[in-house]
Amino acid sequence: MSDSAWKMLDAFANGRGNILVLKREAKTKEKLKNKLQDFFGHKNPHLKEEDPFYVDKDAAGKKIYIAKINLFAQPADA
Repeated sequence: MSDSAWKMLDAFANGRGNILVLKREAKTKEKLKNKLQDFFGHKNPHLKEEDPFYVDKDAAGKKIYIAKINLFAQPADA
């Protein structure tokens, strides 16, 4: 996975599963979605087709993505 995808995954973890994806990050979000589908859906074709993110709007009406999986950020030295 690319550095930008890892950073986005970390942003999901630090944002408690919620992030606002900027237009310039749309390709990274799409690549991350595909990687998660490959990983979690590798044995289940139904999961392969399911988007790993919910789409919602924040208080300002901007589109946000909410991870359907639980992510936790942990320091590297832990």
